[in-house]
Amino acid sequence: MQKRCGSADVYHGSGRDDPPARRFNLRSGFTLLELLLVCIITTLLVSIVYAAFGQARAKAESVACISNMRSLHVAFEIYLHEHNRIWPQPPPADNLDVEAKWWMKTVEEYGPNQDTWRCRSRKRQDPVEPSPAGMLPKIIDYLPALFDELPGTPYKWSQQPWLMEVGDFHGGGNLILVSSGQVISANSILPAGK
Repeated sequence: MQKRCGSADVYHGSGRDDPPARRFNLRSGFTLLELLLVCIITTLLVSIVYAAFGQARAKAESVACISNMRSLHVAFEIYLHEHNRIWPQPPPADNLDVEAKWWMKTVEEYGPNQDTWRCRSRKRQDPVEPSPAGMLPKIIDYLPALFDELPGTPYKWSQQPWLMEVGDFHGGGNLILVSSGQVISANSILPAGK
């Protein structure tokens, strides 16, 4: 059947008499190739999104680490204010665990708990098993500096390190907390090795 509509020909009919270019296959579904292409495209999109989430997680862990260091800075500032600007003097210890426990107990009353002493990236990379109540973790991720017993020593230099991260967990060098409360990368203040 052919009807005239202006200058164009429009075909209506059962499909048997229609020209081959106008016939449609009424079979429904997708071919194997179409399904394979959809799977490949979906996989590529998921891998791109997963990589972006990994970068976002790393950035969030870095920000949490800086926040921990700043919380420790506030605790040390309060300690110094209450102790005539004299830095805490740890007792001699042969074991890092003993010294770590001493540092945690010394500033614990000013806010930081044992989680504050741990870097989130380090927890993910090298998790410490949960310990029973009252037990402390085996390692702290921020090592405090050792100063003499003179008042004001921690404030002698503007870039005086107070705490240093024990490893480069975020890339770009260990993080260092200086006396001003600023957290900087060790690579920004140390000369590059040759």
